[in-house]
Amino acid sequence: MAREKITMRVGITSRNGFPVIKTYGSKEQVSGFVLELEGYDISEIADQILDYVYESHGSFREGFAGVCRGRLWGFINLGLTEVVEPKYESVGSVSEGFATIQKEGKYGYLKMREQAYPTKWTDIQYDDANSFCNGRARVKKDELYGYIGDSYDSKEVIPIIFEEAYDFDHTYPYAVVKENGKYGVIDKSGDWVVDPIFDEYYTSSQREGSSYYNAVIDDRLYYLYPNGHYEE
Repeated sequence: MAREKITMRVGITSRNGFPVIKTYGSKEQVSGFVLELEGYDISEIADQILDYVYESHGSFREGFAGVCRGRLWGFINLGLTEVVEPKYESVGSVSEGFATIQKEGKYGYLKMREQAYPTKWTDIQYDDANSFCNGRARVKKDELYGYIGDSYDSKEVIPIIFEEAYDFDHTYPYAVVKENGKYGVIDKSGDWVVDPIFDEYYTSSQREGSSYYNAVIDDRLYYLYPNGHYEE
């Protein structure tokens, strides 16, 4: 069965220097500048609108998409309302309700809220910042790593003290970190699940249907699982 195109009439105006996008019914009488767009679904039409208004834009994730104007980035919501003015050098995709932002080479976080405008979660102070995973986000400052949390009492829940650090596992609340030249596993509070005893650490693999990491002690290979268990 052939897909049928849908048509949307869209007006684009300006208010306080920002674009305002309004959709109109097919029979509604309007004046001013109106685009008549066709597509097979709403997302396809939305892409056409954003291509017209912005220099570049990202895909929607958790109700928000990054948009670029004047080489600076902000966010719009699903209503195509600009909820964060483009003023950042870069923005990350929204993950678990948070997004990274970059300004003057440093990174911070916004808390994205569906029914209100996003708010600052951290200062723009980090040398690098990753997306949230399992309630924690890895950050880098002064060549060391730590984690911020997703609640008001745990914004920098795990101190920035590690020589290396990896994202928390999607399923298990654990992450691999390096301290004093050795690798171990911590939980979401920063407590050791596996003490830092491994000399080397490699990326994850699959063994008998389970994810695991390769870790080495004195040239002996161990299977280190995301739940903190390890075996030869």
